[in-house]
Amino acid sequence: MQQKFFVTAAFPYALPFDYDELVTRLRAFVVADVYARFNEMKGKEVLYPMAFHYSGTPILSFFEELKSGSPEAAEKLRELGLRPEEVDSPKKLGDLMVEKLKELMDALKLRIDWDYSFTTEDAGFKSFVRWIYLKLKEEGYVVRGTYPVPWDPVEEVPVSPHDTKGFKPIKIGSFFLLLFEVGPNLYLPAATRPETSFAVTNIWLNPKSNYVIIDVKGKRMIVSEKAAYKMRFQLDEVVEVGKVSPESLFGKRATNPITREKVPVLPSEIVDPSRGSGVVASKPAHDVNDLREVERLKKRPSVLESLGVDPSELEPKVAIELPECDVPARCFKNNRELVLAERSKGRLKEEAVLKALKGDGFLRGLLLASLVERPLAEASELVKEASLRGGVALELYDILNGPVYSRFGNEVVVKVLKDQWFLNYDDERWKRKAAEVMALSDFVPKDAAKAVAEGIDSARKRAFTTTRALGTALPWDEEQVIDSLSDSTLYYIFYLFADELRDKDVKPEEWDYLILGRGNIEGLKYLRKRFVEWMPLDLRVVHEDLLRNHVVYMFFHHAAIFKTSNVPKKIFSVGEVKGVRKNPWSLDPEALRLYLLTTSKVTSAASFSEEELVAARRRVEELKRIAAEGARAPGKLESWLRSALALRLQRAEFALESGDVREAALQVVGFTRDLKRYFQRLEDKGLEPSSALSEVIKAWASALYPFLPSVAEELGAEKRWPELERDVEAEAEEMYFDLLVEAAKKGSGEEVTLLVAPSEKTEKLKEAVAALDEGVWEELEALPKDVVERAMKLSDEWRERVYYINEEKVASELKEELERRVGKKVKIVVDPSVPPLSPRVAKP
Repeated sequence: MQQKFFVTAAFPYALPFDYDELVTRLRAFVVADVYARFNEMKGKEVLYPMAFHYSGTPILSFFEELKSGSPEAAEKLRELGLRPEEVDSPKKLGDLMVEKLKELMDALKLRIDWDYSFTTEDAGFKSFVRWIYLKLKEEGYVVRGTYPVPWDPVEEVPVSPHDTKGFKPIKIGSFFLLLFEVGPNLYLPAATRPETSFAVTNIWLNPKSNYVIIDVKGKRMIVSEKAAYKMRFQLDEVVEVGKVSPESLFGKRATNPITREKVPVLPSEIVDPSRGSGVVASKPAHDVNDLREVERLKKRPSVLESLGVDPSELEPKVAIELPECDVPARCFKNNRELVLAERSKGRLKEEAVLKALKGDGFLRGLLLASLVERPLAEASELVKEASLRGGVALELYDILNGPVYSRFGNEVVVKVLKDQWFLNYDDERWKRKAAEVMALSDFVPKDAAKAVAEGIDSARKRAFTTTRALGTALPWDEEQVIDSLSDSTLYYIFYLFADELRDKDVKPEEWDYLILGRGNIEGLKYLRKRFVEWMPLDLRVVHEDLLRNHVVYMFFHHAAIFKTSNVPKKIFSVGEVKGVRKNPWSLDPEALRLYLLTTSKVTSAASFSEEELVAARRRVEELKRIAAEGARAPGKLESWLRSALALRLQRAEFALESGDVREAALQVVGFTRDLKRYFQRLEDKGLEPSSALSEVIKAWASALYPFLPSVAEELGAEKRWPELERDVEAEAEEMYFDLLVEAAKKGSGEEVTLLVAPSEKTEKLKEAVAALDEGVWEELEALPKDVVERAMKLSDEWRERVYYINEEKVASELKEELERRVGKKVKIVVDPSVPPLSPRVAKP
């Protein structure tokens, strides 16, 4: 095979998307298309396929919403020209949406190889996914156990980010709840950091929230109603036994199980009843919010007096030493900075630990060695483990970025699943392999690599099956379906076989041969050859939301199956588009394509603007109106025009190679400015267009092909990237003409005298630029001061072109054209006092 280029963009769900989500995906498709067309023009054989994702809950939940009579769901379909009554199954919904999405992709002129298309419901793809999971299980990366997972409490299924409304990421965190006894067998599970358990001054409850008493295996606790609901999914035998008013608890004393100190229960609206247990342990020395709240209460002594609390009880207790901070919370404006400082520079105070846990001799030494002498993070973990094992604390998981809603419309909670299948992303060996593989890929933008690396490092065990969704059944447990984030980690590989195998149930040993080269299956040799020729993937374009999950999982799975061979060469992340109000099918496709490429850097987020879309439409029309007629023999001006295009092509090619698609598009589209200048310069010279103009415009049209293929075709483009040589002398002459025009316009009267530097000074300037470029500073000492100063101020464009200019000669040759441009008589005078490239008007 000749040189190849294999590119993919993250395949879409066959779903009636929210417009922002859809246009964000379209942006990725268009970026992939630019690279596909560009590489095709460079003579490479290109494969840019597209598939459609049916798996998981997105399509299923929309179908159920529609069948439940939702007017919003029905209206979404009608807006797309689909009849809701046609949709009699989730598969039918997917099939109809595939046709609509294909229609939109074709309107955008995406050069997709539809012969290699498939859906995740195709038999061949399902056999491919089953093979992947058999391999992961063989490698020991699939485990069964107990672990916290995001959970739809109504549908009773695990939830991945792709199963949420808006594809929202799900961040699970845990709260350390220390059990403060407020009455016989009655506890307040108060959230705190383990290392600050020695510094609690009081307990906060929200006076405006509802609290209940729950029984957990015989131990009674007071928590918010929301917490009681969440705890049912994580703890065994949780029973609600009654309600309790927070007012009835204010002023009571609760015993810290670690220090045995009794601390008061106080009111505060800073407590969020929907997070953790709805009960918070206040440690004003180590929490900025607690400190502010305590100080606010101290200013209301009557409130404290009514509750029987002495203000001295609320004085900050310092448990963590921080250099130059007697009370750490007073040194910071927010808790994030405070915790970072404590974790990096702080350590537990000896007095705080020993005061809490009385001991001498061996016990004292053991405590000091295990807590005080360790880094704070390790000490914190020891306190946590000891408290949990000792039964004086609980760990409660929660959605930190909640509320998050499943596709079925239910708020996601955390459930501790037992006997569940997990991908063991906790495995340090697997993490290292994934990181090694990731290091072999390039990323655009560079920051994307950091996001993926962090995603690999922070990855934890992940439940990857569900019982209610479209998708592929787990090969060894067919009641379980592999979820939509997990069945699409290596899907791009299946493109290479889709035309032949999409409807076939391929056996595991056949996949072993096709992908790993194991064995020898005569009838599949041509497909094995295709795999070897096309792999690895040259470019994968994703939208940035997929970096921390989809792309992370791809590297994990690639590392498990391929090790370090066939690693995708480049990952390109595009930013999301927000604020789309109109149905994308109703937007002008040419203008939308140009808009998506040029409104902002494609790697950055963009706010959709209908005004800018209209401007893009005007620009497209302007491109189409360019005339290319002329009969005059070409001259210097045509040399400049060709050179101007050659320079733009160089810049566009460099921009594409570095991932700056916007700059590449603007360089090529911006050639209209050069054409306008050309026609203006024809007027200056009193000439008609040249016969060479049509040739230049045809080359420019070809350069437009990756960015605006429909416009390029209208202008007669060839599917070959233009190869034009620059005429730097012509470029220099035109730049110098601009300097003359700018100077002449400053003159008054009907005649103006322009002073220009003599040719000797221009030659000295060339020497100065060469010395600066080569770093030979001592050579500058022999040159005139004004020449050196001018050399230091030259733009990059002039530094390149200065070697091709003779001011005296060029100024004389351009005199007539200059007079036509400024409408005045012009006299050119050589003046040794004028610095080079600095023409000026002579004083009267």
